[in-house]
Amino acid sequence: MIAKLRLRVLLCAAVLLGASFTTASAQDRLRDVIVVNDCDQHSWSFFVHYSRGKNQWATASWYVLGPGEKSHLNHNGRRVRHWDGSEIYVYAENRRRNRAISGDVGKNLGDRHYKMKPVPRHLRGDDVFIVLNC
Repeated sequence: MIAKLRLRVLLCAAVLLGASFTTASAQDRLRDVIVVNDCDQHSWSFFVHYSRGKNQWATASWYVLGPGEKSHLNHNGRRVRHWDGSEIYVYAENRRRNRAISGDVGKNLGDRHYKMKPVPRHLRGDDVFIVLNC
């Protein structure tokens, strides 16, 4: 009984002081994927490899974003939604194919083999943002 009361007092104090709590289960959810082209020099043609749930991977391709553009990703008429508990991988190349965002994780797409890169995810509300830099 005293432990429950102490917990309630701590939670009330935290709320009054503006603290925010995030539980692991609150992070295990799907979010809409938004990609931002933060490069003012290149349009990027790209695909994303993302998770729809634990061990449920999918690839959405090909998208083009001009300099400074951002977009919610749609695939087959539906929003691309990524599960918080996994990385998002990206491969991107500019129109001339002389510049790429790539890494070490292999993915066959069509008749080509690409090297994807895990990218930082920025969570905000119901969305997860991916930023493509120059």
